[in-house]
Amino acid sequence: MQGIKTNREVFGYGRVSTENQNLEMQVDKFKLLCIKDSNIFLDKDSGKKDDREELQRLIDRLRCGDKVVFYDLSRLGRNLKHLLTLVEHFYNIGVDFQDLTNPFINTDSTQSAEGQLVFQIFGALAEFNRKQSNAKVLDGLRRAKADGKILGRPKGLSEKLKKISPAVVMMHKNPTTTLEDICGCFQIS
Repeated sequence: MQGIKTNREVFGYGRVSTENQNLEMQVDKFKLLCIKDSNIFLDKDSGKKDDREELQRLIDRLRCGDKVVFYDLSRLGRNLKHLLTLVEHFYNIGVDFQDLTNPFINTDSTQSAEGQLVFQIFGALAEFNRKQSNAKVLDGLRRAKADGKILGRPKGLSEKLKKISPAVVMMHKNPTTTLEDICGCFQIS
């Protein structure tokens, strides 16, 4: 049987939208399933985007017989059209999938008309929640601006950076000192 993979691999895919959010809970679930670290793919990017780097790396690794697990359908994506395309791709290459939060969203269940409906409803809800959340953020920003609040990052250097900047400049003038040395010394990026 040439071309068919005999060793089934299980992959985990996790995602959060921002750098401030944490992937630990999702990773813990994958580790409970004994998924190898090398088979866990994690993105810190918007679920509406189709071109997430780690998701693409995962898709490139998948072979017939593999399985993809994700904590929740909304972690796989928050764009219904993209979710439908992904699942179609999984079907076409013979890859199983499993939502850990909603176990009824999996390869087998979505083969039926009822399962497809449930999948599409949950996908549509994920997209709706993303849009609703964005609308709330924009509304909050408009209200803060109307109240006279200054939005965005404060201008200028922080008090810490003001104190260390002369030493940073002096170190930077030394040709043998690298930027990595300076950042490490002062614990800055």
